Amino acid sequence: MIYTPLRILLVSMLIFLLGSSLGAADLEFPLIQSFTYFPFQPHGQLQPRKFSFSLLASYSNIFAIDFTGDYFNDMEYMSYTLFVRYGLTPKIALEAAGRVSIVYRGFLDRSIEWFHSAFSLPLARRNEYPRDILSYRYKGYLFYNVSQSWVSPLVLGVYGELARNGPFTLGGRLAVGISFQDKPGFSSSKPFLITGLSTSYRTSGFFCEADGYLSFFRQPSWLPGEDVRRVLYLIQGKAGYRRIALGFTRKSSPFREGDQSHTGNLFFLEYRIGRNFTIGVMEDFFPFDTSPDIGFFFRFSD
Repeated sequence: MIYTPLRILLVSMLIFLLGSSLGAADLEFPLIQSFTYFPFQPHGQLQPRKFSFSLLASYSNIFAIDFTGDYFNDMEYMSYTLFVRYGLTPKIALEAAGRVSIVYRGFLDRSIEWFHSAFSLPLARRNEYPRDILSYRYKGYLFYNVSQSWVSPLVLGVYGELARNGPFTLGGRLAVGISFQDKPGFSSSKPFLITGLSTSYRTSGFFCEADGYLSFFRQPSWLPGEDVRRVLYLIQGKAGYRRIALGFTRKSSPFREGDQSHTGNLFFLEYRIGRNFTIGVMEDFFPFDTSPDIGFFFRFSD
């Protein structure tokens, strides 16, 4: 199936109309995030001249075999994202997000193998490779086998409330990513643009939310000659009751060929503790090539 920007936008709008303000939880996969990433976290209406912030900490295990290139990627991935907002008017907020990340060999491989075996889930050939190592490769462009850290582009944006009718809210966002680091496989020095819509429907206990974003970017300088798309989409939906919610995230890939061209899909379950803290777990599903195998996150929002 060939995705065009128009088709992506129509699919996003369809999801919004089905009743879905939440922040996009990006898929923790460094190769895809090196082009662009979506740091937007939960947002409510801000009063003018008021600040708010949230801090998201994520930890993921990544294991993906590239059958077309005959190599595998195995790592654990930590990221910390700070998201700050300022109420400019009753319906407009300025936003800024910064993110630091680390990949290293980790410790979860044995536990994941045990879990898959205990519930008769496929091991995806995990048992054929050494446990708890760092192996990060894409063709001949990059290879890492020792821990790496990096700073993602600074994302500056504006969010505006477009419509409100009782429990239903529709918002829009425009943001730009400004990079300070060019690191193969982790970050590009080229800027990117993000645009999207956010909707929510809330009653006294039940809520249904969705986001849809498009990002436009330029080809990283460390991928010379590679044929890549210049647009990427992320769609997320979530429904819940009071403190607990179940959702999904779907994110396209900039690559046109090979296993890394597959769309990433992820389910997540989250639980809010008190007013400010949320914990959650993420699990991917088919085709498994551009998404973490399992992940955990912790979010603090003021």
